[in-house]
Amino acid sequence: MASLGKITRIEQQKHRKNRLSIFLDEAFFHSVADTVWVESGLRVGQELEEETWRELSEKHESRAAMDHALYLLGIRMYSRRELEQKLRQKGFEDAAIAPTLEKLEGYGYVNDAQMAQMMVREAQSFKGQGPRALRQTMIKKGMDGQTIAAALEGFDAGVEEALVREQLPALLRRYAREEDPRKRRGKISAALQRKGFSWEAIRAAMGEQDEQEEIQ
Repeated sequence: MASLGKITRIEQQKHRKNRLSIFLDEAFFHSVADTVWVESGLRVGQELEEETWRELSEKHESRAAMDHALYLLGIRMYSRRELEQKLRQKGFEDAAIAPTLEKLEGYGYVNDAQMAQMMVREAQSFKGQGPRALRQTMIKKGMDGQTIAAALEGFDAGVEEALVREQLPALLRRYAREEDPRKRRGKISAALQRKGFSWEAIRAAMGEQDEQEEIQ
C-alpha cells in the first residue's frame, strides 16, 4: 500500500477540543475526530497508508454527521426527511447520512410516528389547527401516508368540531364590525378553513344555521 507520509505530530485543536490535527512529515495534513483517531491505534512515527486514511475518513465523516444530527435534535424534533435534508445541506454524503439516520432511528431519537402524534396533540391543545392544515405540514416534513393517516385517526369529527367552537369567540370579536350577517359568517368560515378545518366541521360547530342567520 502507498504511504501518504510519516506521522510526525498530533495536536488537539484549540477551538474544537474533540478534533486532532494530524501532521505528516512535519506538515499539516488533516483534522480528524479524536475518538476515530484513538480507535485507529495509529501513533507518531508510523506511516499513514492511503487505505488506512480512506477508512479513517469514512469513520470521521460518519462521526461528524452524527455529531451534527445530535446537535440539531437538541434544538427541536426533526422528521427523518428533514434531518436528511439538513445533513445534505451541511455537505455530508449518502455514505455518512444513511447509517446516521438508521442509528438515530434505532436509538429512538428520530421517530416520525411519535413526532406526528405529538403534532396532533399540539394542534389540539393550543395551536388551534385543523387536520387539513396539519396533514399538509406533515407532508412537507416528508412523512409517509401511513404515518400521517395513523396520527390523524384521533382527529375525528367530534374533536374537530370542538376545536372550531373554541375558535368562534375570537373570530366573532374580530369580525364584529361586519354588520352583514352573511358576510360575517363567510369571513368566519374562510378564516376557519385557512386554519385547516373542514367545511363539514365548521357548519356543525356553527350549528348549521341558515346563512342568513347571525351567529350568536
